[in-house]
Amino acid sequence: DQLKQHACLLYGHARPVEWHFRVQGKARRVLVEGRMRANNGDILLQAALNGLGLTQLPGFIVAKALQEGRLLAVLAEFEPEAGAAHVVYPCHRQPNLAVRAFSDLLCATLGASDGAPIAASAL
Repeated sequence: DQLKQHACLLYGHARPVEWHFRVQGKARRVLVEGRMRANNGDILLQAALNGLGLTQLPGFIVAKALQEGRLLAVLAEFEPEAGAAHVVYPCHRQPNLAVRAFSDLLCATLGASDGAPIAASAL
């Protein structure tokens, strides 16, 4: 509830913006407003590093800054469950080995960041 008193750095262009949390095992959504909005996580990360406000970004964007102590995690005890990641590509008679290798790399890399299973499938 105190987020309404803070400058928030908002991801995306949807209005209103909701941040998702888990409070006592239950999903909770909080409407947030802010002075800056962008559809690029790296821009919001830089804004947070410059002290412009709070933001809610995926771990793969903020992991290095957190590890280096340049960014501080707040409300970590209310962290939401991991979201889904999808790799979508056209299905052909002959499998594209480059696409498969890239998909496997993404699955391994993103899955390693938070332990969540990630799957890829062809259309």
